[in-house]
Amino acid sequence: MKNLKRLLAIFLCLACLCTTCLTASAADYTDSANDAATKWITGSIKEKFVYSRPMFDDLPQVTAADMGVGEFGELTDIFAVDGKIYLLDSGNLEEQPKGRLIILDEKYNKLDEFSEVFLDGAPVTFEKSKGVFVKDGLIYICDTTHGRVLVVDENRKVVRTFTKPDSEMWPTDLNFNPIKIVIDNMDYIYVLCDGSFYGAAMFDPETYEFKGFFGANVVSTTVLQAMNNLWDLLFSNNEKRSKSAKTLPFSFIDMVLGADGYLFTCTGKSGTKAKFTPGSVRRLNPTGNNILIDKSKDTPSNSSLVVFGTESTSKTKGIDISHDICSITVDENNFIYVLDAPYGRIYMYDVECNLITTIGGGVAEGTQQGTFRRAQAITSMNDTIYAIDITKKAIIPFRINAYGEMVQKAQALTMAGDYADAAPIWNEVLKLDRNSILAYRGLAKAALLEDRYEEAMDYALLGYDRNTYSQAFEYVRKEFLEKNFTFIFIGAIVLVVVVVVLLHYKKKYKVVLIKNKKLKIALGTILHPADTFYEIKRNNNGSVLIATGILLLWYVGKIIGYTSGFIFNKTDIADANAWYALAQTVGLVLLFVCANWLVCVLFEGKGKFKDIYVATCYSIMPLVIGAFGYDILSNVLTLQEANFITILNYACILYTAVLLVMAIINVQEFGFGKFLFTTIVTLLAMILVVFLIFLVAILLQQASDFAKTVFLEAVYR
Repeated sequence: MKNLKRLLAIFLCLACLCTTCLTASAADYTDSANDAATKWITGSIKEKFVYSRPMFDDLPQVTAADMGVGEFGELTDIFAVDGKIYLLDSGNLEEQPKGRLIILDEKYNKLDEFSEVFLDGAPVTFEKSKGVFVKDGLIYICDTTHGRVLVVDENRKVVRTFTKPDSEMWPTDLNFNPIKIVIDNMDYIYVLCDGSFYGAAMFDPETYEFKGFFGANVVSTTVLQAMNNLWDLLFSNNEKRSKSAKTLPFSFIDMVLGADGYLFTCTGKSGTKAKFTPGSVRRLNPTGNNILIDKSKDTPSNSSLVVFGTESTSKTKGIDISHDICSITVDENNFIYVLDAPYGRIYMYDVECNLITTIGGGVAEGTQQGTFRRAQAITSMNDTIYAIDITKKAIIPFRINAYGEMVQKAQALTMAGDYADAAPIWNEVLKLDRNSILAYRGLAKAALLEDRYEEAMDYALLGYDRNTYSQAFEYVRKEFLEKNFTFIFIGAIVLVVVVVVLLHYKKKYKVVLIKNKKLKIALGTILHPADTFYEIKRNNNGSVLIATGILLLWYVGKIIGYTSGFIFNKTDIADANAWYALAQTVGLVLLFVCANWLVCVLFEGKGKFKDIYVATCYSIMPLVIGAFGYDILSNVLTLQEANFITILNYACILYTAVLLVMAIINVQEFGFGKFLFTTIVTLLAMILVVFLIFLVAILLQQASDFAKTVFLEAVYR
């Protein structure tokens, strides 16, 4: 017991030391206004924001007084095209109750303003309208409250209207309250209606007839939901089904036509408790399918992807935003700009879902130039992004600077596969901003193309580009094997000969390599588990010291896994925590042993606490082998060979489960049925213990806060 206590003391000291070394702090992204940032993906499920050089210059805000127009009521939309800015004011002001459209030039000089248009010779208003679009000299106003789209010419005459279609395809429960309208390159008209989860209403370019809905979101269904639906189908009646809650897809908030002719849509949230769907931003082809594929992270197949906050599978397409987005625009270079209303930021992406930069800020304060108080809509024209703030009642413009143009050009060349042409520009980018992860990735691809594999690995490592790193590493490994094949081959032959000779010598002269009987029994667990557990139970040949050593080896393997090969490493070293690894290994084993002992005592189990502990630790030997095997293989395999690691992990877990079953049955002297029952109860007991630990921790924290409050009150009074 003295040796065990010493060993545990040493172990705790090492754990504290590892924790201190591994919990290095990182400079996280803050919410300070007007700070540009980019996203660094440091693990397959970890990402962080870092400061970056601003790509856009914030310009002075433009108010109604600057434009020479009366005070705004409520700005609802903005659209820019052909050197003109169209600003939609929905009214809602005593002196300005009517909606109006203000047309400005690029210097914000008023070109025109009107609050009435003429329909069949009679003036009509469009107060509380939500959207505006302009094409070929015609202005399309979404007159939301009146349930129509007004198509107005330069003389303010309504040349056409779109109202609720008289069609069997139109749902009877859906009102025609248009909020956005877009016309594509083939002159098809797409209208978003408020609250419609069917997608955009599509109208024919020649007959203007309703042709159906386009590009609706889909509802993701879990296994549990599918089983619940099947249960209702089989066992519930029609009355119950009619009153059951239905899961509906999220409706589009905004849409815009990209430079390549594809429609881009964005999905916000519905209600304060709504969840966010994977693919909040989508790029729709002519059939309405999303083709925006996430290539922003190169991770092993079947691993989870987190694209700015929302978890999705590796097959999910689209950009996921964890906040409430309200508007989207796409510039002439096909870069995507998404406006986040609560945080007052504009997120700039490319079509491969790489976050390029953030623009703006404010988080409802918006006191500085280039920040928001309540963002509403955005549009782009030439080199400028125009956003409107309905609280400031102003246009908030941002103009791309020389650095931003440089990044845009380099990234466009990289996405087009012109890595060599992009490389000089990326080098200039790095001189201005060392935090540009896209620059490192672009240079890695250029080096790989020019057969500079080691340099490609270095850049890919800096840019967390696992795919490029894997490709370069494959060539480096191949060159190493070709150069050293003779030595490797001879070494392998010598090793085999030495092993054969030693085995023959051992057998002939009956040499005993391991003289300690308990150690020999422990090492025989993998090949002869039944004999090992029999010796533990019947002959008391289990060793607590050896069992603890095995458990510590598992912990050490877990710690080393934090610094495993870059290609497969899922943990940012700055966020690695030795205490968490301790809980995953030592804590889990001790929890199982304690729970199993407590449960089995109640059900006449014959196992002593010591025997359960020793047998459990012996059973995790495959996990120890798997942990160190993973550490080795992760440094020599490529992404294409990831299945070998997967097979190793599953094999070790499966064999550990088999050993654990044999261990508990032998130690407790249970039949399989009783073992199965007590195991289920053990798992429930483990959950209960964890719950009690958290409950006690919360109570202690509350008691500490209460004592602190009482102490402070006593001191100050």
